[in-house]
Amino acid sequence: MRLTRLRSHRDDPRRCSALFGLLILTLAAPWCRADRLFPRGSQNPVEGRAVQVDDAGVLFRVTRASDSIDTLYTWDRVRLLETDREGFAERFAEYRDLSENLWRARSRVERQDYAAAEPILDPLFSEMRGRTDATALVVAEGLLRCRLARSARAAAVIPWLEMHRLLNSGIKPAAYLDMTPIVDPSSGVCPQLPPLWTRTVGVEQLLSDLDHYVVDAPATERLASLYARGARLALGVRVQDAALFYHLDDEWRRDPAALMVTAVLAAVEKVKPFPVEVDRTFARLYRETGPLTPWAYFARGLARVVVSDVDTQRGGLVDLLTVPALFGGQQSYVAGFALDAAADALEGLGRSEDAASLRAELKLDYPTHPLNDAAAAPRIAATEKKQ
Repeated sequence: MRLTRLRSHRDDPRRCSALFGLLILTLAAPWCRADRLFPRGSQNPVEGRAVQVDDAGVLFRVTRASDSIDTLYTWDRVRLLETDREGFAERFAEYRDLSENLWRARSRVERQDYAAAEPILDPLFSEMRGRTDATALVVAEGLLRCRLARSARAAAVIPWLEMHRLLNSGIKPAAYLDMTPIVDPSSGVCPQLPPLWTRTVGVEQLLSDLDHYVVDAPATERLASLYARGARLALGVRVQDAALFYHLDDEWRRDPAALMVTAVLAAVEKVKPFPVEVDRTFARLYRETGPLTPWAYFARGLARVVVSDVDTQRGGLVDLLTVPALFGGQQSYVAGFALDAAADALEGLGRSEDAASLRAELKLDYPTHPLNDAAAAPRIAATEKKQ
């Protein structure tokens, strides 16, 4: 009787199928085990499957129930990857030094130790410039923050242009998310980088760098040409005819960063007819104060002080003086140029004493402003341009 019962279980096709399936799963388990990714800053690994390992980082898939979520871990976020996928462990080993260096740099930027972060990011930026991936964005933004922290604005332009290009390509920021944004979220403009320069060695180097900056992105290319033109004006180098240069192009005029920088630079040049309507470009910033509001008042002030109507000129002076009065603390660079422009306007109106008073205020309130070392640079540039 017992033997018969055992045989009946053995011969039951459903029982045999279940046992066979269990055998297959047991034999396959060592080859199908989950990959493990150990993120920086966490002792707990993420279990799932490595989908891709390349310049951008590790694309890692986690499956729960019927949902699969793919997350890109940029190299500054990857401490260790355990995987049996063919070639993936070897690729991780190739990127391991980069992962370590970039993590150190990003961590130092986030704790505002910029002096220690910049020497790491500088060579990484040279290697990654022109790439279009999330890790390249971590490097570009980190270097931008470092250079602005030491007021190296001319040296910060190329990192910002790369950041602009990467953001416009659709790449999402994955680092520095707890820090104050370094670019204006609504436009992509870097508020600390108006296209305003003086005659310095740093600006000469910037012009050289921009002349060799090649990018397949119309809006970023336009921004590069705008900053190069601003540098030429400050250095007294001949520039392209304004009517040709400021011709609006459908390829870039929809980009808010290109429009805003165009408005400021055209106002500096006193271009007629004005290629971009300042009030329309900056309309929201006059109503709602934001990081670019000082740019708005500065550009409108410059556009107004050159017209013949006296009341409009006075309105322009009010705009210019509003910049240091309301925003001088956080935007001292633009504030200094606004004071200098107001002084020029007052001199044009025959009010030399008032102009001298504003220039004295510039030296007193902003003693490290580059205009104090090269006060004649913008006017020299304008004079040479006319010759």
